[in-house]
Amino acid sequence: ATGANWVPQGLPGAGNILYFDLGYDRSDYFEENMLMDCNDKVSSDICPNDCNVEAGIIQNYLSVDEFVPEMSTDGSYPTTYVSACEKFQNPMQLSWTQPYVHRFTPRKGGAQRLENGNTLMTIGEAESDANGFVLQEITPSGDTVWEFRNTVHMTTTAVAKRYGTSFKGFTDKTLDPIAVACI
Repeated sequence: ATGANWVPQGLPGAGNILYFDLGYDRSDYFEENMLMDCNDKVSSDICPNDCNVEAGIIQNYLSVDEFVPEMSTDGSYPTTYVSACEKFQNPMQLSWTQPYVHRFTPRKGGAQRLENGNTLMTIGEAESDANGFVLQEITPSGDTVWEFRNTVHMTTTAVAKRYGTSFKGFTDKTLDPIAVACI
């Protein structure tokens, strides 16, 4: 996971943690028919531990996830660290998730809850877009509001942020658009 952040007060899901899951080895999350075809998406030398080349499937896909952090009575967050090669284990139930079974990124990504309740997702290095990047606003039900794809080879971004018109940095600034982006 990457880009974890607290959902700010005043926004839907306030106090929850929102994060971008790169999604390595997620075979236990969805049914086999939702897994991607390894031969169509990525070669086995890129993900030798996560591809089942004989079966023709790859178990990697990204998602944006949100959960309510469990808190101990002393105000701390219980976590058990297993080893350097294993994940932190913290029993949690996702309060919201948006999986993208046909997209994968080997690194970089982020998510931001917006004032309107939607979520801005950054796919920092989109494997399916010739290593460009993707910005996408999605509704709580998973519908895409808009999407921007930068397919210029060798361009990536770690995370994008959207600022509302009430952002203090915009005070006394003209916010008229000067160009229209092709979205």
